[in-house]
Amino acid sequence: MLVLLPFYLASGLMAPYWAVALLVVVWLALFLLGILWFRRHPFLVLLLPVVAVAVWFVVMIGGESLFGWTP
Repeated sequence: MLVLLPFYLASGLMAPYWAVALLVVVWLALFLLGILWFRRHPFLVLLLPVVAVAVWFVVMIGGESLFGWTP
């Protein structure tokens, strides 16, 4: 998850600030979920970065096509 944080923060090059703030909140929620799941469901923690990448791609591509976000 820490490897994905720079991608979420660098989204400001393309997305407006409110979208970057929303992405950082989503990243933080996934990170905290990973901390909670670390002992209870250790194998599910491995899926969280995959979910984080999927969310980032959907938001970036969706924002580009729907709202006209451009770099």
